[in-house]
Amino acid sequence: MVISSARCFSAAVGRIIKSYPRGCQRTLAEKIRISPQYINDMIAGRKMWPDEHKDSIAQSIGFSVSELLQIGQVIIETGQFFPYIKDVAALTPHSEDRADWIMRRAGRDEGLGDVRFLVSAAVKIWSYGLIEAYLVGKETDAELYERTRLICRRILNKDNR
Repeated sequence: MVISSARCFSAAVGRIIKSYPRGCQRTLAEKIRISPQYINDMIAGRKMWPDEHKDSIAQSIGFSVSELLQIGQVIIETGQFFPYIKDVAALTPHSEDRADWIMRRAGRDEGLGDVRFLVSAAVKIWSYGLIEAYLVGKETDAELYERTRLICRRILNKDNR
């Protein structure tokens, strides 16, 4: 299935903006000189992101257009959100180091602090059950990130499941 770049861009920007604090849409609108309502319409898919603003939009939220297209493609294909593509780019895909980075980031994002899931022997044995599919390439960075966030939410009792 071919996914349009406009759809990828919209999916990524919309999801990233939703993860930012309240007021981000207004700040972005002021930076690129369009109305906050227009930003809202673009996030909702009622209007298209203007090509002439894509670079400034991407830069304003800390990404390049190509990074946003990658993030958007992952969101559309898997339903998962992984905003740290550029942060893990230097790490070998499906490696312990990359898995550790992703899991630590998910823990921090959920308020668990900087937990090293793959350090102690006991935790490493437990963690390997969690990352086995990732290490053999059956799970994406986004899937490992989302699954780890869910586990952290359960540990912190943020999730009523």
